[in-house]
Amino acid sequence: MHRLRNCLLTLVLSGISAGLHASAVTDAVASTGESDAAARVRLLSASAEPDAWLLGAWMARSWCHSDARDCDPVQAGLLFERVLAQPPENPTVLRVLIDQLPQYLAGDPVRLAAERSRLLARVQALDPESVSSWLPGLPDWADNKRRDEGAAVLARAARSTRAGADYRESYRWIAGHLADLPLDPEWSDGADTGIAPESAHRWVAIAMVHAIATPGYTQLTRWCREPGSPWAGDCRAIARVLAGGETMIDRMIGKAMLERLVSTADERAEADRVAAATDWLRAAQLQCRVLDDAAALATMEQEGVSEIGLIEAGLQARGLPLEPPADAALRKQLCAKPGA
Repeated sequence: MHRLRNCLLTLVLSGISAGLHASAVTDAVASTGESDAAARVRLLSASAEPDAWLLGAWMARSWCHSDARDCDPVQAGLLFERVLAQPPENPTVLRVLIDQLPQYLAGDPVRLAAERSRLLARVQALDPESVSSWLPGLPDWADNKRRDEGAAVLARAARSTRAGADYRESYRWIAGHLADLPLDPEWSDGADTGIAPESAHRWVAIAMVHAIATPGYTQLTRWCREPGSPWAGDCRAIARVLAGGETMIDRMIGKAMLERLVSTADERAEADRVAAATDWLRAAQLQCRVLDDAAALATMEQEGVSEIGLIEAGLQARGLPLEPPADAALRKQLCAKPGA
């Protein structure tokens, strides 16, 4: 199943269609001769929800990298303009929208800056305690003229109390829409893929979540790589928030930042503790494959369920501790025993 998820990710990134669900819609599309790809964009366009328009724009534009038949940059642009005119209220989707701005407005830098400022202010008002609301405001590290601006963003982000829920919310957003859209029949062939038709949309959603860049993380790691920088303390505060986040990507970035920013013995001890805890959960995710089944994905669609919570539940179900054990052999082969 782990290999299958990688396969799906590769296909989604290359713009190839996937999955099968909503048989009534699929039958209707087949009767018109319309491709599944075109039908998805049409159905998302007909929605009254701005987050559906954004997903439609993202999907229509992604095909232009590999499939000229289903590439529709004009429709993608029209949908994106609708989203800008009526932005979504979900902070996670707003952050995805902010990340997509350069792809559509790169030719109009004045408007790009204005829309970015407007949407950043909106997401920061909606979700001020999430570090994810502030990181997209970081300027390019290479722009020496904006160092004071970047330092101010880091100082505000350092006061955040949580890492956010973008992984879970992006998955719920995409899976919720894909459940009602036609997807290519080949992906529901359980004999070849091991995916049941009713679960196909969930696997495609996970692949698409991994294809969406997390806004701000690239610049954050560039700003926070020197332990002697004037903003190193703010970077450490942000790293601690990420290290306690609800996704593995947040925790791994937090771990890497703390390790990179070490300048004292106490900071080294803290970085080592965080690294041990993060590596233990990561090993559980990979070795025990606690997320590699349809039941886990279905559970993640529920309100309040997180990736880290599912990993911890998987450890408990196997009789394994949530904290890294002293036994080095167990840490290396935690799911090697029979029944694990």
